Amino acid sequence: MNILRYPNGEDVRLGDIIDIGEGNGPRVRVVIISYLGQVAEGFDIHDWPTLDGILCQEVKSGGLLELSEIDPNEDSLVQRA
Repeated sequence: MNILRYPNGEDVRLGDIIDIGEGNGPRVRVVIISYLGQVAEGFDIHDWPTLDGILCQEVKSGGLLELSEIDPNEDSLVQRA
């Protein structure tokens, strides 16, 4: 697994808030970074044995989304953890 980075070269961090839709998409918070073994409180990495990247939680709805890459054309850091 490659380390996920934003277009500016910064590594994705636990707790970061990312816009995943060209500024118009849902905003998600990074809650698990599988390749670093980092997990936010209330989550368990063992519940996601096939996760290959990061697990994000939608800020508004609470839905979960797995990301294996950061799309430089669509995904952007909104708030640094």
